[in-house]
Amino acid sequence: MSCLRTYIGEKVDVVMPTLNSVSRVGENVFRLVLHSIYKWIPVNRLLVVDDGSRDGTLDILKDFDAVILRGSGSLGKAREIGIRNVKTELFYFIDDDNLIPERFHEKMCQYIDEKTGIIFPKAIIPYDNYITRYETIIGKIRRSLGLRDVVENRGYTGASLIRTEAVRDIQIPRIARQEDKFIKSYCEKRGWKTKLASEVTVLHLCKNLPSYRTQYLEGQGLAIVGDISGMRMLFSWLLTYPKVLLAFPYVRKVKLLSEIPKMYYVKYRGYLDVLRSNKVNIKMSSI
Repeated sequence: MSCLRTYIGEKVDVVMPTLNSVSRVGENVFRLVLHSIYKWIPVNRLLVVDDGSRDGTLDILKDFDAVILRGSGSLGKAREIGIRNVKTELFYFIDDDNLIPERFHEKMCQYIDEKTGIIFPKAIIPYDNYITRYETIIGKIRRSLGLRDVVENRGYTGASLIRTEAVRDIQIPRIARQEDKFIKSYCEKRGWKTKLASEVTVLHLCKNLPSYRTQYLEGQGLAIVGDISGMRMLFSWLLTYPKVLLAFPYVRKVKLLSEIPKMYYVKYRGYLDVLRSNKVNIKMSSI
């Protein structure tokens, strides 16, 4: 218990990637998130890796004494830049739309031991739409079948506690999505444990529905991370058709029947385009 109390009392750096946060999540939400960080996390420094915000985001961050670091054009590299500037034994990734709950740091520290590299909470989107309803139903079905939640497989960097040593010298690909999966896999391959803090929940205040662009980037990220086969990607897309039929009586939104499979198809296309591009590059380099 003395080890636990030491971690609870220690200040930690917080890394936050930003790009026009005010426009994306709204000024009030952004300020609320920042206040919640300082209230429930013992912040040493707030390290913000900004990729060129032009909407007042940086002005707000000055009110919170943030250390502003220049990004390099991708979310993956933004996280890497943040990691390189961390000076504390533990640090947090907190995204600009994740509201930190009461006693967050105290609860997260309960999962710490000397072999754990990453601890991530559950995240709930508190907005009612057909996507969140679908994901809730599918999540319940997965658990009833004894399958792990998606977050346990992928990880979650939106509000994660990380041991700096576990990610030291990491080189994250220049990807806009799936960098959380890359970081999780990196730690596990180096012998560190990754844990889901099942009793800790953050609110992911993202009102925007997934777009075809974000799904395409998800597919590209999956291909670059290289943690899933093409056959499994194809199967995941085809599986959406029976899944939406199963979820439809609970979601009751006709749009669900076409949009979910289409989004997964776009994700699959992003995955395939990366593979094809890699094959072309290999052929060109051998000429």
